[in-house]
Amino acid sequence: MRTASSLVGEVITTGLRAPLDDRTTQGFGRRATEWVLKGVPVRLEVGPRDLESGQATITRRDTGAKEKVTINEISTTVVALLQRTYRDDRGISPATHGPRRGRNVGSGGS
Repeated sequence: MRTASSLVGEVITTGLRAPLDDRTTQGFGRRATEWVLKGVPVRLEVGPRDLESGQATITRRDTGAKEKVTINEISTTVVALLQRTYRDDRGISPATHGPRRGRNVGSGGS
């Protein structure tokens, strides 16, 4: 059976940062609130019952929308959801946006 840490490892292989919050000294609500306050755009929730059922919940910070996904689809769903979140927030796609070139707008083109 897969574990939460192995699922985080799969998400990390996509190039994303994905810390595992496995603290048991705080309730889930407090931990979730901490991640929202830190500005984490997407939260992946996986508990023992989720692992047994082969599902997890992904929550968007900006809309609060929750989506149940199968464990096999987590990596691709997280990447797609982050792209949608970025596009909704900025009106652009990160794939087509490209890196910034270090040029300041209004600086005379230097």
